[in-house]
Amino acid sequence: MIQSWRGQASLAQAAKQGYSGLLSSGYYLDLAWSTSRHYAVDPMTGPTANLSDDEKKLILGGEACMWAEYVSPENIDSRIWPRAAAIAERFWSPQDVTDVNSMYSRMELTSRKLDRLGLTHNSSYDEKLRRIAGSNDVSALRTLADVVEPVKDYARGDLAPAPPTA
Repeated sequence: MIQSWRGQASLAQAAKQGYSGLLSSGYYLDLAWSTSRHYAVDPMTGPTANLSDDEKKLILGGEACMWAEYVSPENIDSRIWPRAAAIAERFWSPQDVTDVNSMYSRMELTSRKLDRLGLTHNSSYDEKLRRIAGSNDVSALRTLADVVEPVKDYARGDLAPAPPTA
């Protein structure tokens, strides 16, 4: 079994050598990509689409994964959900189901269900803002936080004042 964290080309190469495999590249939740970017990744595109039928049978699908250096009990739910649900939908859906707006509508419903189950991917947001602001009035900070994005990919390690310890 091959776990391809480098993309479809290495997954196709493994299949041509007779190995079963799954795609991780494109599904790393810790990269802070948008849900739509994860949703657009398909294990059976590019080099894997050109495999023989027997080789294609060796491609088992994909996996959502995450390095955890920057994960804590406080932020784990927001790091995983609902993007992992969108990735799961990608795996379970026919290849031609790709409408991003429709996906976001479904993920909004999924997000509400996760809230009802007690996950904190939404509810911890205000708590974090209050702690950063040092006040219950977080209106100005919310305005800023709602328009900025986290550092993408693994460049955040270059910006950290110290190595991660989590």
